[in-house]
Amino acid sequence: MSVSYPHLIVGDFNLYHPLTDPLRSLSNKEYTLSALYLESTFDAPYHLLNIPRIYTRFPFDPISRSSVLDLAFPNTALSLFVFSWDPPLPSTGSDHVPINVTLQPRAIKLRPHTPHGAVLNGTAVKDAVVDFTIRPCPTRVTANALARWVTYPQPS
Repeated sequence: MSVSYPHLIVGDFNLYHPLTDPLRSLSNKEYTLSALYLESTFDAPYHLLNIPRIYTRFPFDPISRSSVLDLAFPNTALSLFVFSWDPPLPSTGSDHVPINVTLQPRAIKLRPHTPHGAVLNGTAVKDAVVDFTIRPCPTRVTANALARWVTYPQPS
């Protein structure tokens, strides 16, 4: 299925593949099933979002291994907008964890703030850089000592 509009396929496919879990030992059957499925998605063209070795399923019994079962495939039209894929949320009580797919148009990303050269006082900046010193780290690190260490007095 090839579509020109942004499209995302997400699901619990019960597929094991070296792209999502490179260190897992796969049986021939597991590899054959997953390879056919993944190759067909790549031909569509869809792209796999999953980060290798990030598990999305945690079994309830201690004998079974954790695995990557939830897969996300955006098509080329949507891939431009995918900002991240990660499972940062705690378990929902199921054996799966929620996956957070963040979409953000590239044009909206703000560039880092840079000083405006016409209004920058070059002499003041040069003097501040020349006089800049890093105080030694406190010998006993506490929250207050660390806060005082990283807080520098504002220039007058």
